[in-house]
Amino acid sequence: MEEHLQGRIKLHDGRYLAYKERGVPKDDAKFTIVLVHGFGSSKDMNFNVSQELVNEIGIYFVLYDRAGYGESDPNPKRSLKSEAYDVQELADGLEIGSRFYLIGISMGSYTVWSCLKHIPQR
Repeated sequence: MEEHLQGRIKLHDGRYLAYKERGVPKDDAKFTIVLVHGFGSSKDMNFNVSQELVNEIGIYFVLYDRAGYGESDPNPKRSLKSEAYDVQELADGLEIGSRFYLIGISMGSYTVWSCLKHIPQR
């Protein structure tokens, strides 16, 4: 999958989340998908999808390091709710729009569930 940009975004509480953008450029995307890694993984995980399919469908991916993983700062007050708000702040900071899709890998499903519960409008 083609990689575009890698960076860190500052959250309202001063922590940083590290992220990676892949797929088609954000402005050309028909679909935006935030990928949430599992335990012992990171934004650098291998997510196998053909570049041809990504281009054909027009998918823009954002992968990020959850709090305390990879290059993201830990959150000593981490909770189900904070996981959802980290995703929301990441989406707002990257200006990916008011609606996006989520894919949780293994323990990343915990974050997806939290988003469904706490930020369902997104």
